[in-house]
Amino acid sequence: MKRRMDQTSGGSPSFLLVTTVGGSPAAIAAGILHVKPKKILFVCSPETKASVEQPGGRGDPAILELVRQGGFEVPPGSYDIIEIPDAQDLEGLVQKARREIEPLIRKWVKHSEAHRVVVDFTGGTKCMSAGIVLASLDWPCHWQYVGGTERTKGGIGIVVSGREQIVNPRNPWDTLAWRHVLRAAALFDEGQTGGAVSVLDGALRQTEPGRLKRALSALNQFCRIYHEWDAFRHEDALRAARDFLANVDALSFFISTERVDDFHRRVCSDVRVLEELRSGADGNELLLADIFSNGLRRLHERRFDDAVARFYRCVEGLAQLALASHGIGSTAEVPVQAIPEPLRSEWRVQDGQETLALPLYRSFQLLHALGDDLGRRFFNSRLADSRKSPLQARNHSILAHGFHAVSEADAKGLLEDVRMLAGGRLDGRIPQFPRLGVLLVAL
Repeated sequence: MKRRMDQTSGGSPSFLLVTTVGGSPAAIAAGILHVKPKKILFVCSPETKASVEQPGGRGDPAILELVRQGGFEVPPGSYDIIEIPDAQDLEGLVQKARREIEPLIRKWVKHSEAHRVVVDFTGGTKCMSAGIVLASLDWPCHWQYVGGTERTKGGIGIVVSGREQIVNPRNPWDTLAWRHVLRAAALFDEGQTGGAVSVLDGALRQTEPGRLKRALSALNQFCRIYHEWDAFRHEDALRAARDFLANVDALSFFISTERVDDFHRRVCSDVRVLEELRSGADGNELLLADIFSNGLRRLHERRFDDAVARFYRCVEGLAQLALASHGIGSTAEVPVQAIPEPLRSEWRVQDGQETLALPLYRSFQLLHALGDDLGRRFFNSRLADSRKSPLQARNHSILAHGFHAVSEADAKGLLEDVRMLAGGRLDGRIPQFPRLGVLLVAL
């Protein structure tokens, strides 16, 4: 495909050209004249670095001189020569490119959307060309190759000077987008929904408009649903779900129609759950189940402090829901008249005091005094034992009042205690996030 690089969108472009240098300076000069870059990185071997500024041993003009003769000036300071020790060392070139060239590219594209990168792999040995292509797979760049209409050696040699022809293969991101889709899916399925969104955000920035970009955008919207949900931002998750459902057909770029339908059905089902979660913002069993599900995901990630914080909230929430069934709507303001004796005296409620705030333990004391089965289960378990209770792990954790990291055993112990307390109350209500890798199985 032959195409001028400056025909892409985004205003007047400012190009950084990365070009490998071999023994054909005319081809390198042709590539420079085509791009007219603001900055050039010449990737040279010890044998070819002199050809950038000095005439070759065969009488070939220097590359910069050929460019000047073509009507384009490359002023001092607008180019750098990056020398690789061995033109046959593919791995060494990739490592050097990652270490020295990639930071310059990342810095360049941060200036603005108009700052773009072209990688020309025409010159140098086959190892140099292959190495720069491999290194550039994750760069925000276009590729370029200088071919020609006429070659020496009966058509199999080098391009005849003056017969150069620029070839611009497709953006590598267009060709290799599946790598980033699979990376996002792997992160998503490990609970790293934010990481999946970041991978797809990066891919979108570097993908040209078209079917691929629409497909990546739809997949990004899908991941955002669960990223927002994972942070309990149910309204934002609903918004992302509606955006996704409006664009779900774009996924047909990657997968079959049947798989697109699977995505559609799954998100429609989750929209109903999210709408119920939003309507129950003041507390209900589904919201409690959602907190429990979040704790399971944190446990899977081995974020034990976060998991215990969620499970602790579930214990507290179960007490609050049970008290609500007794007409006590808030543990922050429990009517004193709702507290039976001898608890009222034991808690030394002052004369004239109308309400009382109850911490977790006292909430279960009140439930027990009211004859609620949840209170009975609490006091028949280790949760009521201040020395053995896994609730203490939360109180001593860095996220609460202490300086100790929660252990895996404590997190799993509290998980089982929550299940015991719930007594099946949450069964069938715990939201499960989809497995993106499974949904994309036909990729």
